Amino acid sequence: MTKINGISINELPFLNLHLVGELLFEEFPVTTLYSDKSGTPIVKEWIDCDDTHDRFFYFQTTKENLKKFINGNLSQRDFIENTADNFTFISDEKDGKSVDIKIVSSTRIPQEYLPETDNFFKKRTAYKLRKLSIILV
Repeated sequence: MTKINGISINELPFLNLHLVGELLFEEFPVTTLYSDKSGTPIVKEWIDCDDTHDRFFYFQTTKENLKKFINGNLSQRDFIENTADNFTFISDEKDGKSVDIKIVSSTRIPQEYLPETDNFFKKRTAYKLRKLSIILV
């Protein structure tokens, strides 16, 4: 996996997340949407793995950007690079537990982890998004 240059932290800052649904589900959940208790959208995106760990992005987005992404007006790359707070958390996980977490600027994500600029949301890849309308209000 690519070396991540960022600030190490002990835990993710997102608490009490509620699953909204899968924005991208292929052989397994790739892009998962959660919300916190105030309804803020939080995205978890699988980006890499090695023999023992999976690597994920976690980022907070705005409801406006989520709507644009769902409606095809914002590419997946722009969705990732334009987080609500300009930070992305990169978490190496083993058995569902974070073992190494780095916080990086959303503009400093390694290029090999970013989708192409012409990659947009496709409803056919989504799964169990019934709760989406609740957080987009």
